Amino acid sequence: MALTELSLGEVELSRDAEGATDRLHRSLRYWTDNQVPALQARTLVALASAAERAGDPDARRLLASAHRIYRELGIPAASALNDTAPP
Repeated sequence: MALTELSLGEVELSRDAEGATDRLHRSLRYWTDNQVPALQARTLVALASAAERAGDPDARRLLASAHRIYRELGIPAASALNDTAPP
């Protein structure tokens, strides 16, 4: 269910649909509670994108959190975030 929420949240976000961030927050709660860091980071990236679109300064913090998780896991996605997230 959490993966469905994440996927639908990403699609809704790409279409600027209402409810995208609610879905993403539900998904993030699951990944965090169940310690699934790779999907937690993916969700944080989506939430950062939503925050950035809304002009929310929290976007940078969300992206930095995703970057940290990817870097700790040794996942190549961390290098893609290097230009936008602090080390």
